[in-house]
Order: sequence, then C-alpha cells, then structure tokens
Amino acid sequence: MNKKLAFIDHSFHKKTRSSDFFLEILKEHYEVDLYYDSFWDDEKVFDFSILNSKEYDIVLFWQVNYSIQYLDKINCKNIIYIPMYDDVVLNTITPFYWKQFSHIKFLSFSKTLHDYLSTKGLNSFYIQYFPEQKKLPKKEKECLSAFFWYRIESINWEVIKKLIKVDSFETIYIQNNPDPNQKKLDISKKDIEDYNIKFIDWFTNKEEYVKFLATIDVYFTPREYEGIGLSFLEAMSYGKIIVALNKPTMNEYIVNGENGFLYEKHQNQKIDFSKLDLKIIEKYNKNFLKSYQKRLNELFPFIENRLENKDVYYKDFFFFFLDKILYFPFKIYKKLRS
Repeated sequence: MNKKLAFIDHSFHKKTRSSDFFLEILKEHYEVDLYYDSFWDDEKVFDFSILNSKEYDIVLFWQVNYSIQYLDKINCKNIIYIPMYDDVVLNTITPFYWKQFSHIKFLSFSKTLHDYLSTKGLNSFYIQYFPEQKKLPKKEKECLSAFFWYRIESINWEVIKKLIKVDSFETIYIQNNPDPNQKKLDISKKDIEDYNIKFIDWFTNKEEYVKFLATIDVYFTPREYEGIGLSFLEAMSYGKIIVALNKPTMNEYIVNGENGFLYEKHQNQKIDFSKLDLKIIEKYNKNFLKSYQKRLNELFPFIENRLENKDVYYKDFFFFFLDKILYFPFKIYKKLRS
C-alpha cells in the first residue's frame, strides 16, 4: 500500500497550474490528498486539524510559508517544505527566520536557494527540474518573432525595449495580464506601430499555448526572480531562445550568449540574436534533462526518510522568537510608510 501524502499548495496555482508537474510525479508513488492555502488572499490561516484527522506519512508544503508555531500543530513529523527562491528573497528580513526550521526537510529547485538553506544548517535536497524536450512544427516564416508575458511592473516594456532594435523582430506578442496588484502595461501607439506589437489574451489551455509557441523564436522571461521558472523552461524545452534577467533561477540554466541571453536591470546594450546556434541550445537541453532524470531517482528516499530531530524544537522556537523581535522595527517602519 502506498504511503499517504498531504500536499498543501498555494491557491494561486489553481490558475497557473505550476505545481501540476510535481503532483503527477508524486501520484505515481503515493496516495496524494491536495489542499489549497489562501492566506495570501484572505489572511485565513490553514486549518491544520484537517491534516491530523488523517494519518499522513508525509506532509508537503508547496510555496506555502508557515512558521514553526503552526507546523508544531501537525501530528505527522515528516514535513517537507518546498519554498521558491523568489519567496525566500521576500521573506528573509532577518538572518534568523529560516533557522527555525531545522526539524523539517527542504526540497530546492534552485541551486542558489539550496546553498543558502544549507548555510543555515538546514536539510536541503537539490534537484534541477527540466521538462521533456519537444519538437514543434517548423515555422513558415524565417523572420524572428518574440513573446513577452508581462507579469510585474519592474519587468515592463521599457526594460525589454532597451534590449532590442526596432527591426529585431517581425512581430512582438505581449500578454498584458499581470500578477495581482500589478498595473497593466500602457504602451504608446508609436511603439505599438514601430515594433509591430500584438496583444494576446490569456491561453485557455496548454494546447493553445503550445500551438502559439510554434510561431515564436524568442521568449522574454516575465519576472526578476523565479522559484523554478516553469514558463521559461517550457519554452526552453521547445528550443526557444530565452532572454532573462541575470538572477536565479534563470542564470542557473542560461549561459549568456550560448543557450540564451542574460541581461542586467539597467542594461542599454542591444542583443544580437543572430549569434545563437539552435543546435547548442538543443545540446544544453539534453544535458539538463539527463541530469534531472538521474537525480529524480534519488528524490523518493529523501521524501520518505524522517529526520531524527531530538530536542531541536527548543532551538527552533528560540530562533522563531528572535526573528520576531528583530522583525518588529521593520514592521513598524512598513506601517509608517503605508
């Protein structure tokens, strides 16, 4: 009989489906119950009693961040936390926040994140995800076209515009569908005409997205940091040229000028898209996939083996309270500014 696993997911992923790939992997090995946490939206704390009403062997949190005062309520002591690099950046205000989690395990899809957690003395397993390589129908036209999915205000049209020439692309497709609390793009009529910008709607399903990918050559990543970067990895697996800010996780996959392009936030230098060899991109992709599949075999013992943590809770609660004390001035500062 398969072991029982509770998967607590961020409720925004109902829309993005960004945890689906990992859920499918888990379902091949475990009896999985899926729960959604909506604290980010309605500030309602997850009902941990639900987890205790069933005898779970494993409790796994996917991009859901609760402190030890909540995790301590869970009867199952085989707890795995899967944070994302961008989430860690936002939640690390004091140097002690993450040290409260020595009694749980971490699964890291970012090498930068893995190294950071390891320096805190935490039990982290690193795996670099890469999807299966796919082939797309050959494009009818040889002129380059690009896609920019606008999500956050700091990576906007003006940032992309600095990287390209007016004639770099025959068409630039923009999905003007930002994340919650982010303003929509307001691009001048002149730029729309000069760069031949076409706005597209949200894709209703994956098949529609894949069909669209067949029409483009270059993919501009939408965010400053990524937890995994599923959107650009999907495009990358189809052999597309990725252009990304020089931050994790993008710079953990892209070697600038070889299998894509990395840029700095205030870069004004234009990118020469004629320099890339698509065969080199394919070679990189094969190596990424091979490494991922090999590492995947080592993942399940990590998931199933419990940590032997005797008397660590006192230490974890000490760091929990220390973080709270040091965070308090920052909290007051935020309130005064708002």
